[in-house]
Amino acid sequence: MEALILWAAFEAAIALQQYPCSGRRGEQPIGLAKHLRIDLVQQRFNLSDPMLEDAFHEIDSMRRFPGLELSEDRIPDETTICKFRDQLEAYDSASIPRV
Repeated sequence: MEALILWAAFEAAIALQQYPCSGRRGEQPIGLAKHLRIDLVQQRFNLSDPMLEDAFHEIDSMRRFPGLELSEDRIPDETTICKFRDQLEAYDSASIPRV
């Protein structure tokens, strides 16, 4: 997957759309790279938002691809997953590079 998908190009295109950055007060956002991988996992396995949240808590291999660690990272809840997907859908898809 790493060799097939132009992650840096996706990140650069979406970063221009005011993706939240760290450095602010409060809970820090999940990194853009992780969010893109989370979205891909959800699409690949056809999981609803609640099912994906549960899978990240229960299945190590599902956490491995986006790079989530139970002991170190905040596992995204279903609302966070939904909001990111909505942001992707609202983005002008013509400017995202095709693979």
